[in-house]
Amino acid sequence: MEKFAAGNLMPVIASMMQLSQVASTDRANRELPADAKARADGILFQASYICTQAGLAESLAMIVRLNEQFQTAVTCAELQHTFHQLMRLIESEMDKKLFLVVQPDTAEYFDQEALFGPEVYEAFVTPREDIREAGSCYALGRYTACVHHCMRALEPALEVMASDLNVPFGVDHWNALIEQIESRIREAGKALPRASRRMIAYNSSPKRRRNSSTSRTAGATT
Repeated sequence: MEKFAAGNLMPVIASMMQLSQVASTDRANRELPADAKARADGILFQASYICTQAGLAESLAMIVRLNEQFQTAVTCAELQHTFHQLMRLIESEMDKKLFLVVQPDTAEYFDQEALFGPEVYEAFVTPREDIREAGSCYALGRYTACVHHCMRALEPALEVMASDLNVPFGVDHWNALIEQIESRIREAGKALPRASRRMIAYNSSPKRRRNSSTSRTAGATT
């Protein structure tokens, strides 16, 4: 899924309409003035960027042809006609697309690789895609899918913790796994004269997740 800021399209269309209107006031067969031609080149450059973002292949191909055409002399009538045709083509292609609206209050979560901060991003390479998808699903209101990706993203960290405490990771339910981890932490804590940094970290981690932990399958369907 590609990001497309729809607000960027409106100024481009408005510029096309404005320049077309200016061109219509001149004689149809008059060559387009140099300043107007420079404006047209700039508008086409902006339009190509927008069409690339929105995946408007036909409109982008037309812009390429217009860029080639504008290398030679262009009349006011030709500019007016080609811009009108380009606007109609963009509108036609936009009508064939399905665009999802992301609300401003959740837009910051969409397509974010470092959703949980740089430390998590650098420490855990494997779940990066699931973390990014979790944020995108949350932004789009797909909360069940968000939970699914969050649980998948948590698996590598939970597996490292289980391995460090010699707890088998191949259990079916996270609740049972976390109980075993907590048990090992309690046992290790009793054997230590005082809590180490690692034990303090372990003690604060599983318990916070315990109430929200379910089986992997349940996490994807709840």
